[in-house]
Amino acid sequence: MEKPIVLIGIPGSSLADEVAASLERTAFPYYTRSLDAPLAGGPVTFAPGSVIWEGVDLLDAGAIFVERPVFPWPQARPPAERSHTDFTNEQWIVFQREASSLIVSAILAAADVRPVVNPPAAAAHLAISPSIALDRLAIEGIPVHPWSLEPAPPRDRSGAGFVLDACGRDRWHTPERPRTGEPSLVLEAFAGEVVTFIVVGGMSVGALRYDSGGLWAKWHEAEGIGGEVPEPVPEAADLASRAAAALKLDYAAVSICTGTSPLSVLLCEAGPDLAAWNGILGGRLAHALADHLASVASK
Repeated sequence: MEKPIVLIGIPGSSLADEVAASLERTAFPYYTRSLDAPLAGGPVTFAPGSVIWEGVDLLDAGAIFVERPVFPWPQARPPAERSHTDFTNEQWIVFQREASSLIVSAILAAADVRPVVNPPAAAAHLAISPSIALDRLAIEGIPVHPWSLEPAPPRDRSGAGFVLDACGRDRWHTPERPRTGEPSLVLEAFAGEVVTFIVVGGMSVGALRYDSGGLWAKWHEAEGIGGEVPEPVPEAADLASRAAAALKLDYAAVSICTGTSPLSVLLCEAGPDLAAWNGILGGRLAHALADHLASVASK
């Protein structure tokens, strides 16, 4: 019997269930579990030779899927976000830090033995600090659009470039445009379109086109919507796949500046909003993830 695939999803997201439905056509058994289990009081425990996540031993899995990178943020999240309302603020801070550390530690421990998609140690740092991905891509010879880390300029300052959150998306952080003076990733201004590809297992599953860098930047502020690319863009899709492969990511959203020559990478997201992408692509992403997980587990 094939080893099971364990899908660790975000509460409220339908992605893990949709990937599970796509796995029905394979020979692999599967389990879906909550990424927030320790925060909700669910059992996640360590013992010699096992990492038990809500009754499933991750060390017996053929492959493990984690919907969003997890990073050991040192600061506590606001008391308004606490799940245990009977805690005092001080008790919540301690509980939240311990539960979050358990989530990170369990996934890292499982990744030492079993394949985890995406590899958690690398993916978390690349997700939280997108500039690291750009640096590494440049080292690997992948063309990268000029960028800098600097205090965010005022919104009304013309010619400032495209301003993004210096921190990317993980389980507990959603990027938003930084306020004036806060750390930001500033991409040199350019004219022309951007295409963002969602890559799984080295292949582009779908893409969104933005008519300008400004509209693309708004997507990262949850304000803009791109249009799905009806026709393939082979050269840009190949560059996106090479970028994800260079960073050893099973899945990534790679934005390509297609309005300039030569093409260059604007951003490589190790923690894309997979559920949103799956909705945009009508379920194709869940299908691709299932195929990739089955391929990984079969090895």
